[in-house]
Amino acid sequence: MLSNVHVFGKSDGLREALEERFQRAGASIVEDPSDSELVVGIDQQEEISILRLFLWAQILRNQRLF
Repeated sequence: MLSNVHVFGKSDGLREALEERFQRAGASIVEDPSDSELVVGIDQQEEISILRLFLWAQILRNQRLF
């Protein structure tokens, strides 16, 4: 089951593409990071889910979204 995802950082094409890919894979994009199971930071120095991001990339790649 895919989870809630919070993406933060500069709103640009990369962020929009990531959010779209996560949504197409069944995840919900949430505004509050405390409501998310996965936090993706773009050019940020905050606590992010690096390992889980790698696993998500593998899941998305297997679903041929990349």
